[in-house]
Amino acid sequence: MDTERTTDTSSHVTRGRRRVITLAGLAAVSMFATAGTALAAPMSGRLRAVDLGTLHGTCCSTANAVNEQGVVVGASNGHAVVWRDRRIGDLGTLGGGFSTATDVNERGEIVGYSTTSPRVDAEVHAVLWRHGHVIDLGRLPGGDNSYATAINDVGEVVGYSATEPGNLALHAFAWRRGSMTDLGRPNATSTAQDVTNRGRVVGGSTDGFDSAPVAWWHGTLTPLGGPSGLAGEAQAVNDRGEITGYFFAGHGAFLWRRGVLIDLGRLPGATFVQAYGVNNRTQVVGDTDFDAFLWQRGTMTALPRLPGGGAAAAFDISDRGQAVGYSATTPGGTTLHAVVWTR
Repeated sequence: MDTERTTDTSSHVTRGRRRVITLAGLAAVSMFATAGTALAAPMSGRLRAVDLGTLHGTCCSTANAVNEQGVVVGASNGHAVVWRDRRIGDLGTLGGGFSTATDVNERGEIVGYSTTSPRVDAEVHAVLWRHGHVIDLGRLPGGDNSYATAINDVGEVVGYSATEPGNLALHAFAWRRGSMTDLGRPNATSTAQDVTNRGRVVGGSTDGFDSAPVAWWHGTLTPLGGPSGLAGEAQAVNDRGEITGYFFAGHGAFLWRRGVLIDLGRLPGATFVQAYGVNNRTQVVGDTDFDAFLWQRGTMTALPRLPGGGAAAAFDISDRGQAVGYSATTPGGTTLHAVVWTR
């Protein structure tokens, strides 16, 4: 799957999607290859935002991933949830009060992470929901917390895990057949965000003090390049090996294709853009300051919001063209509802 997918309002989330944006160095984006013009126009009715609702009908929810059958996963009110035929179900936890679902494959297997007990200092562990069971994937040696971000159709899971107590020294991991493998380098922080059915993994790894977008292929880590001095992370990869992600601090979203980084541009007036998902039709989704976007054939277009809402973000898109994320239902953007954009 081409997703990611770790948005939730809980304090257990260690890596927020919406980063603090600075104005310094915004001009550096021009070092990308250009990809086309960004348009502010809506989708002319081709896509509509469908409110998926919330667990127990209260407060908030977000959708993080969708498969080709239209099964959507995410979080609502601190619990991992799944929507099937737009009906919401609680996936449960590992015994604590918090969980979130980050990805779903074509077999209906779901991954994410959960607290392991009701204690305030409970560990957070990567989770696999399969056949009605909540499976603890464990963590890397020496650490305490772990987070699963993606699962492919053969059941391989990727994510990141602490290798020191206190949620420190995060390393990317791949979990296969009950065994977790450390993908990280010594003395470097890394995260894995997506994995293809052939086992290509993408994410980020520190290079000095900055994180760089990277890919792992047959166990070898390869930097994807980019403007010198810009920190960033790869978020998703499709079966064609096309990779999307973004550079931090507002420096822009990219599509990596055959060794070339393509700048996706930005909507007029936007100060930053972040890309999170790409499908096999090379459609990319993400968010800008206040809008979810769809990028295709060199053009970025704002996705419609729910009525009355002041912000939206899209995190994944299926090959059928269904995108998922959230849209605010109040002007201030404090009440978020999971959304599927569909035709």
